[in-house]
Amino acid sequence: AKAAEAVDELEHLASRLRAETQQRQEALRQSLDVGHDYPKAAEQVRELKFMEKLREEINFALEALDA
Repeated sequence: AKAAEAVDELEHLASRLRAETQQRQEALRQSLDVGHDYPKAAEQVRELKFMEKLREEINFALEALDA
């Protein structure tokens, strides 16, 4: 039961992370294509890299719970 709750929570977190990542990717596109704000874009890339690492950790946790 606890494992099922953990899986549900991790899947919910993964879903929220996907939505936030999409928003941040769009903001990055705006920074690059419209604003030509390269320092801001560099910061956004760092944030997206962190989010990707977090996504990987969530996936590892989900795999561990499925095992």
